[in-house]
Amino acid sequence: MRKNAARDRLALLSPRELDVLRQVALGRTNPDVAKDLSLSVHTVKDHLRNISRKFSESTRVGMARIAWEADQAFGRDRPPV
Repeated sequence: MRKNAARDRLALLSPRELDVLRQVALGRTNPDVAKDLSLSVHTVKDHLRNISRKFSESTRVGMARIAWEADQAFGRDRPPV
């Protein structure tokens, strides 16, 4: 995937979906994400479903890959946080 394409995909996300995606890209579990962002686990799952639909990507690894590629497009080589 082109870096710009990955960055364009991030533009599809709400600010809260982006928060959840950043946590997923760091390997966090749903309960950990929920605790860190003061959300319910159900809400985290809802956000992940929305991200999956917007990205046409069904796995957490695939979603994290897009986040990492987008971060590299901004000239960073670290986790997207």
